[in-house]
Formats: sequence, C-alpha cells, structure tokens
Amino acid sequence: MNKIINHQVAFIFFSELLILYIFLSKENFIDYFNVNPVIMLSFILIGSIGVSHGAMDGKVIWQSSKNFSIRLRILIIYLSLILIGLMIWYVLPLLGLFLLIFMSVFHFAESDLFFANDLNLFAKLSWGLSVTLLPIVFHPAEVIDIFNLLTQSNLPLHFASYISVLILLSSTFYICVSIVNLKNRSEIMLSIFELLTLILLATFVHPVTWFAIYFCGLHGIRALIRNNFKLKNDVFWLAGFTIPVIIFLLYFLQNNHFNLPNNMLIIFPTLASLTIAHMCLKKILLIVKNY
Repeated sequence: MNKIINHQVAFIFFSELLILYIFLSKENFIDYFNVNPVIMLSFILIGSIGVSHGAMDGKVIWQSSKNFSIRLRILIIYLSLILIGLMIWYVLPLLGLFLLIFMSVFHFAESDLFFANDLNLFAKLSWGLSVTLLPIVFHPAEVIDIFNLLTQSNLPLHFASYISVLILLSSTFYICVSIVNLKNRSEIMLSIFELLTLILLATFVHPVTWFAIYFCGLHGIRALIRNNFKLKNDVFWLAGFTIPVIIFLLYFLQNNHFNLPNNMLIIFPTLASLTIAHMCLKKILLIVKNY
C-alpha cells in the first residue's frame, strides 16, 4: 500500500476508535468533548500541528531560486498577503469569514484529493464544501454562535438549516460520484469511508474539536504526503515553525485565561490569512520568476 492508503486507513481506524470510546463512555457523550480543556487543546493543535503543514511553504520559497533577491520578493509578497487577510478580518469580518469558507472549499478539495484524477472538479468541490461546513449539520447553534462571534454580526439560526441541506446534498453527491468512478482505485473507495467517518464523528464532538481532528489528522498529514515530506530532511522546516507557534499560543491562551471567544478571534482570522498566502504561493512563484 502507498502512503496515501496508509494514511487513509490510519485516520479511519483511529477516528473510529475515538467514536467507539465516546459511545461506550458512561459520560454524556454529546457534551463529552465540549469541556474547555479539550477545546483548548483543539485550538493548540489547529494553530500548531494543523497549520504547520504550511511551514513547507518556507522550504518551497527557499528552493524556488538560488537568487536571494527573488526569494526575498516572494517572501515579501507572501507575508503581504497574510497582512492583507488580517486587515480584511479587522475591517470587514463578515467578508473575512466568507473568504475563509470560499477558499477552504477549494483548498480542501484540491489538497485532500490531489490523488483522485478520476474525479471531476464538481466532485472534488463537493468534498471541499462538505468538510468545510459539516459540523453545522449536527451543531447548528454552536456553529452560528462561532460565526457571529468571529464577524460581530447576528446571523439567524435558521441560516444553518439552508447550509445543512446544502452539505447533505454535497456529501451525497460526492459519495455517489465516487462510487461510479471507483475503477479499482482503493484511495477513492477509502475517501468515501473517510467522509462517512467525519460525518459520524461530527455527531459526537464539538465543532472546534471536530475541525482540529480533520485539520490535523486528515488535511495536514495529507498535505505533507503530497509535498513528499521526509522527516530527516524536512523536520527543520516543521519544527522551526511549529515550536514558536505552540509557545506563542500557550502564552496567548494563558494571558487570556483560556477565554474561548478571545481564542477564536485570534485563531480563525490568522488561519484565514495564512490560507490566502498558502493558496497563492504557486501564482506568486510564477509572477516573480516571469517578471
């Protein structure tokens, strides 16, 4: 089995173990992962291990040219896009949320399913849409509260109903198209089980915890596999990014007394800004090298 299949099997296996543990627990399993310490850990995982796959961008920029001035120009544009993203969230938070969701759909579709050449764009986008907003189907009130907190707005709860229908249709479409396009591709078959596992997991855990599991356990590792990550050669890039971020997050969380609203207001806008730069890196390389 190749690395992708190994990762798919491992993600499904450990996620199912987690689901089984919660289900068999004598605790109220719906609220089991809603406690602050678990959500705090989720924030740390999202902001460090989850985001760290983007640390490979540093390696890409460094290896893009032997000319230091070209590397510097690429880095300046990359950092400028991050700052622009943060400014958008500060000035127009509702637009920032829309951009985060819109770009996440395309990014997750393209990155998670990079191996699925047999699937068309609409099938991949249905995956991206599903994994971006899946928790809203099972925890509409919590997700809408998060949206309102991030945007300082007052989105109505029934707004979640429209999105939930869209997510259910999107997930069904992906599963049906994937079944039609199996063609003895184990990776596509396993991706169906990955989505079903994520759906099942979303019924048991808080949306933030669900996103941490998906973002770190599936998306982040899948991106490292795509970038041909090798521990011996690339650990410098990974550790050089992850360790300072963990230290910063722990310091920030402690100073804010582990206040959930404040944590969301730093994690998700930062994630959105990094996503903008991360998705635009290939275009940045082309523009700088051609001009």
